[in-house]
Amino acid sequence: MHYLEKSNSIRSLQEDGEQGRLDYEAFLRDFNDTTSEMFEYGVRMLHKRRADPQPDLMSAIAAAQLDGQC
Repeated sequence: MHYLEKSNSIRSLQEDGEQGRLDYEAFLRDFNDTTSEMFEYGVRMLHKRRADPQPDLMSAIAAAQLDGQC
């Protein structure tokens, strides 16, 4: 289940007063997996845009420097 769908599901359970049915361990595992996947995607895109800049936000982020360093 996608993280946004999962968070909406949690909110629904909480609004209905059914918090006890929520599997927090599974939610945290899914959240960590999704976060890792998004981070890995971002890293791949940064490398791709550094090698082949495009007129987009990711290329601007990839080209950004702080104190002269990428």
